[in-house]
Amino acid sequence: VPYYEGVSFQKGYGLGGIFRRLFRAALPFLVKGGKAVGKEALRTGTRVVSDVLSGEDFKIAARKRSEEAGRGSPECVKSELELFHLPATQTAVERGQWVEFHPLSNIFDGGPVEFHISGSGEEYLDLSQTQLYLKAKIVKSDGSPIEKGAEIGPVNLFLHSLFSQVDITLNERLVSNSSNTYPYRSYIETLLNHGIDSKTSQLTCEMFYKDNKEGLKKRSAFFESSASVDMIGPLHCDLFHQERLLLNLVDLKIKLIRSKPEFCLHGKKGYKVTLEKITLLVRKVHVSSGVVLGHMKALEKETAKYPINRVLCKVYSIPQGSMSFVQDNIFIGQMPKRIVVGCVDNDSFHGTFEKSPFDFKHYDINFIGVYVDGQPTPHNPLDLNFAQNNYIEGGVYKWKHVICF
Repeated sequence: VPYYEGVSFQKGYGLGGIFRRLFRAALPFLVKGGKAVGKEALRTGTRVVSDVLSGEDFKIAARKRSEEAGRGSPECVKSELELFHLPATQTAVERGQWVEFHPLSNIFDGGPVEFHISGSGEEYLDLSQTQLYLKAKIVKSDGSPIEKGAEIGPVNLFLHSLFSQVDITLNERLVSNSSNTYPYRSYIETLLNHGIDSKTSQLTCEMFYKDNKEGLKKRSAFFESSASVDMIGPLHCDLFHQERLLLNLVDLKIKLIRSKPEFCLHGKKGYKVTLEKITLLVRKVHVSSGVVLGHMKALEKETAKYPINRVLCKVYSIPQGSMSFVQDNIFIGQMPKRIVVGCVDNDSFHGTFEKSPFDFKHYDINFIGVYVDGQPTPHNPLDLNFAQNNYIEGGVYKWKHVICF
C-alpha cells in the first residue's frame, strides 16, 4: 500500500522556496566562484541544488561547490594594475639593415635578371622585407625614343608584369614553382588582398591603376616621350610571404625572366621596354651569438622549418566553341583552401598589343562546381545567369572558398 512519510503539511513555498532561498544565499559565492569560470557556473548551480535537496545547508553547499569550481581557474590581474612590471625586451636581434644587390649580368639585352645573395657571414635574411626596385622606359623597337602622345602604354601592375617567371633557389635547390604565370599571381593577390586606400596610394609605386581606359591613360602619361619611370614593390613568392628569418650560410639566388613586349605593353605594335636599372633591397639581420649557437646545435638534430602558404597557378585551355569543360585531378594530395577561377582570351594570355592580359571575362558561364572525392565542395555548384544579373552566389562565395572572375 503506498504511503507518505514526512510532515503532514507544507510551510513556505515548497520547492520554489528552496530555489529562492538558495540563490539569495548563494549569490555572493556564485559570483566569486562559479561565475568566474564561465560554463562551470551552470554546473556549479546544479550541484548546489542537488546538495540542498539532499538536506545540506544552503550556505555550506554553495561555498563548497563554488570553491570546487574555482580551483581550475587561476587568478589574474588586469594589465592596468601591473604598475611594477616592465614589458619584455627583445635581445635576439641586435640590428638590421637593408643591403642593395645588383644583377649578375647585363640587363639591357632583354635576357633574364639574376641576383645572388651569398649566405656567408653571420647575418640572417628577413625575406618578408625584400623590395624589388627598377627604372624602365618605353622605346621603339629600334631603340629610339617614342613621340609624345604615342598610342602605347604599360599594362596594369607594370612592375610585376615585366616578368613572366620568378625562380627562387636555396643552395642550388629550386624551391619555387616554375611557371610563366607570375604576372597573374601578382595581379590577383594585389587585387584581392588590398583595399581601395592602398590601391590608390602605396600600390601606385608598382604602377597599379584600375584596369580601364582611365587607368591606362594614367600609366601611359608617366612614360610619355620615353621618360624613365622608377617602381618598387615586394616579390610575390611563397618564401617571401612568411616571417621566419633565413639562416646564414644559405645561398639565395633569384632569377627573373622577362615578359614579351606584346604581353606587358598595350597599344600599337613596334615598341619595347628597356630596363635602365634594377636592384634588390634585402634586409640583413644580425642575430645574437647565443641564438646562432642554439640554432647550430638544433640543426645537428633536425632541419629548419619554414611554413608557407603555397600558391599554385595552373592554366587550362578550353577549345573554341566548347559549351562545357571538365578537368579531373587538378590537385592530388593536399587540397587548397581557396580557389580562384579566372578566364581570359587565349591571345591575351600569350601576349598581344591590342589586348590587356588582365581583361577577365565571364563568357556567360552558367554553372561551375568543384568536387573533392566526388562530393561538391564547399557547397553545391554555382548556378549563374549573367544575362539576368543573377550571379550573387559568386559574390558570396568569393570571400570563402571559390573566387570567380
